[in-house]
Amino acid sequence: LASEQKHRAILETCTDAILLADADSGRIVEVNDQAAALFGCEAGDLIGRHQSELHPSEDRKRLSRAFREHIERQRLLVPDATIQRDDGRVVPVEIAARPTRIAGVLTLVGFFRDVTHREERERELIEAREAALSATHSKTTFLANVSHELRTPLNAIIGLSEMIGGEFLGPVGHPKYVEYAHDIRDSGNHL
Repeated sequence: LASEQKHRAILETCTDAILLADADSGRIVEVNDQAAALFGCEAGDLIGRHQSELHPSEDRKRLSRAFREHIERQRLLVPDATIQRDDGRVVPVEIAARPTRIAGVLTLVGFFRDVTHREERERELIEAREAALSATHSKTTFLANVSHELRTPLNAIIGLSEMIGGEFLGPVGHPKYVEYAHDIRDSGNHL
């Protein structure tokens, strides 16, 4: 009785969905309340179902094969599985399981963890990275365009201010204008 209470306490305290399946038949024999919540049904509705029925039809064959292979290897870890809730919604899960003998019956004890939030976070990070790369590309393009647009008129300003400051076409008339022409050239070079 004490071991049964301990067993039940562990099952119900765990935040992961726990399903126990008969290894020979693949049928679910016990679940915790979190499993019922994950699958969107009552705990009793899961009892007796074949483990393959927990997954979308397109994944059933692959996961049934994995179920058998991992019983032989004594461990199952599927980081990218999906389950199908009773309402039809497909949910990404991570499955960790191990076969063990319980009262002489080989039983697969499986932990199912909903990874929807993790996948959403990964998607958000990818989108943020792509947005940052796009912003960097836009900034680079903008700076290249601005640089080109500034360089062309600045070359004319610098060239003409050198001509005026050097009085290539004759005296400017007032020495202050020569000083201004040098200031214009220096400012243009700085830009």
